[in-house]
Amino acid sequence: MMLITLILYYAGWFFTIALAAAGRPFTAALACLLAGSSQLLIHYFYTRSGYYREIFLALYAVLIGFFAESFFLNVSITGFNPPGLIASLPPLWIVLLYPLFSMTINGAMHWMMNSKILQVIVGGLAPICYIAGAKVGACQLPRGSVAAYIVIGITWPLVILTMTTLLKKIEILVESVFKKSQTPTPLYMLYDGKCPICMRETRFLKKKNSSVVYVDITSPEFTSLFSVNYAEAMQQMVALEADGTKHVGVDAFHEIYLRRGLLFMAIALKLPGLEPIWTFFYKIFAKNRLKLTGRGCDLR
Repeated sequence: MMLITLILYYAGWFFTIALAAAGRPFTAALACLLAGSSQLLIHYFYTRSGYYREIFLALYAVLIGFFAESFFLNVSITGFNPPGLIASLPPLWIVLLYPLFSMTINGAMHWMMNSKILQVIVGGLAPICYIAGAKVGACQLPRGSVAAYIVIGITWPLVILTMTTLLKKIEILVESVFKKSQTPTPLYMLYDGKCPICMRETRFLKKKNSSVVYVDITSPEFTSLFSVNYAEAMQQMVALEADGTKHVGVDAFHEIYLRRGLLFMAIALKLPGLEPIWTFFYKIFAKNRLKLTGRGCDLR
């Protein structure tokens, strides 16, 4: 598999650069997207956990590529003709080269994973690709090769260090989710049966059998479960394990989705740097949920 993904990377890189140099940026982006999608497809059939790992790293790589290339472009280190859809932003094809590269880190370039020195060295060689790209007409270097080598040579080691750090964190998260999903333990999900939003989510979750037990806290029979009473359960989502372990908010949804088999969503909620964002927005929703559903301060 490692050899195939390496061939796909180099083929994708070559055709993307060649098409960009020929003045066909849209086709170049499609070629890069095709190569990256082929790599993901191989991971999907080879190992499902590897597929999730690579797709999430690729999404981070798109963001990293967008910001790195926007920086190069706006300080006139690089230039493109034709430019991107917006002149101050990089063309799509060069941004898509980043996720294409990210999928080699845990494959053909795995040898640098545990050595920051090697990662810095490899990153320091990245300007050579830009200089080669400029020679064939895929991009321009307005400030010259020396300035490009210095700026890109400083930036790309940071790019690789960031990608490898993210890869390790994502790998740990994905392996943990897959391990727990194979032997799921019972989980009690406390939901508000009078909330239309909550009911819509609950009906969706109930469509497939899982180890989740759904408990309607608005039922007359409900008083408390593992010391969690109605008032507490109304504040935010609560999920309880059989031993009484309590999960609240985004963490509760993570545990529920994991047991429901929605692994993509379970992983997405715990991604590095994103979990605090989900938590922030969920707390705003939880605080205003009753008002949003027209119930004011309804408590039974």
